Amino acid sequence: MRVFTLLSTGVGLCALAIALSTSSAPGDDTSANKAVHELIAKECFPCHGAGGIGQIRLDSSERIVQHQKLITRQIMSGAMPPHSYESEVGLAGHARQLTDEDRLLIQQWRTASVIPFSPPATQASSTPVVALTVPQKAPIPAIGSNSFRAREVKVTGDFAGLRIVPNAPASLRYSMIVVVRKEKVAEALKAADRSGTLGEVVPEYMARLGQGSPGPGAFSVPKEMCLIVINHFKSTGKEESDGFRVELEKAAKPAPIRHSYYRDPNFEIPAKKTLEQTLTVSPHDDFNQDAELVSIVPEAKYYCEEIEVSLTAANGDVKKLYHTRRWDFSFAPGIVFAKPVSVREGDFIKARFLYRNDDRCRMNEGRKPVLVKSGTGPEDEVCSLGLVFSVPR
Repeated sequence: MRVFTLLSTGVGLCALAIALSTSSAPGDDTSANKAVHELIAKECFPCHGAGGIGQIRLDSSERIVQHQKLITRQIMSGAMPPHSYESEVGLAGHARQLTDEDRLLIQQWRTASVIPFSPPATQASSTPVVALTVPQKAPIPAIGSNSFRAREVKVTGDFAGLRIVPNAPASLRYSMIVVVRKEKVAEALKAADRSGTLGEVVPEYMARLGQGSPGPGAFSVPKEMCLIVINHFKSTGKEESDGFRVELEKAAKPAPIRHSYYRDPNFEIPAKKTLEQTLTVSPHDDFNQDAELVSIVPEAKYYCEEIEVSLTAANGDVKKLYHTRRWDFSFAPGIVFAKPVSVREGDFIKARFLYRNDDRCRMNEGRKPVLVKSGTGPEDEVCSLGLVFSVPR
């Protein structure tokens, strides 16, 4: 048994611990090799396939074989997937923990030979699609860290889903989809361009689209509202376009969707300290009726390390909806439940945010920690929670 030390590569692949056997097993490893290829195709293609944000392409058997050692190190070290979580109710889409069987398969991966292999096919939508092109406003700089670009998309109506197709997919980290009142558009665009958040604007609806995670479900943009797309870009070493295309699936009728938004607008994280913030809400009080929780959108930025969201029933039973000990503002996916979660009278939802402002925080690499405040500045922190419900009409 040989133990490797994980080197920082700046490259993402897939996920977990590092103990890789170097002895060869007798017999035919063809089936195991095929199983690894299929696992990588299923779990890594959203970021490492054509048009994904991963710096290493894994959309062919030859490329998987070429990067076998790097794939193994990243998976067995826990460096990838970049977003890991726990949930007692299950999340929809790509985001998931690799299982013990997945890790064992990678750990025992000895033979990396090229095999006949096709990328998973993307199913076309059967519903009518409205495609709108949003042209470049300003190029993404070749050198830099993060760029936030907020654009208004002039469309109204009822929709079953939405997809963002960027001109520069390797630069896009995630997109935020928000619906705000028309009189708040200018304020929302200004805040989002600066910090990637809405500042003081309260959204009527919001959803997060991360790489490999499901897009928003049904939502509506009434005539008195506007749709805004906030894209988070990261420099790739060359100047890129910030333009994109929006593909909207039409819906036959309005969806019974309601959105609630909660935040703590005023807090500070002292230098060299950690801070725990908690939001506790009773959604039933907002609607005065039972509802089904469809998705959650926690928001925190670079100083946040851990987020946990739970539902406590009126009888005291606690259900873990979502928990990550490695929050990453740049890579966090959309959090959509595989099956809606019932919220009844007397139930409450608690969101716990843990912020770290010491030497372990990556924002403090190469500098001394200083006081961090909440706000709309590029390095200010955020503590908010969006909840999307299906409410019977």
